Amino acid sequence: MCDLSYTCVGIVPNSDFLRGTGLAPHLSEKGFLHTDEHLRVLPGVWACGDVREKLPEQFLASFAHWEGEHVSESIHATATGSALPAPYA
Repeated sequence: MCDLSYTCVGIVPNSDFLRGTGLAPHLSEKGFLHTDEHLRVLPGVWACGDVREKLPEQFLASFAHWEGEHVSESIHATATGSALPAPYA
């Protein structure tokens, strides 16, 4: 039994500020950013969390956390000239 329950559905990305920028071509019709297997949009540009296009069941805080860790590892590797981590899975 629980005292309070929230039903949260219908993710809407906060990406309107990207329209009219160099990232606009990488937005889906619904406003999500397309990424590669390293969560990269363009060289030196990554996306994670609710703005990244992904499966509906992945719109959870835990996925955003894992994506953020992966992106930070990728940024560190790029900044230090190291190899990128294994693709995000």
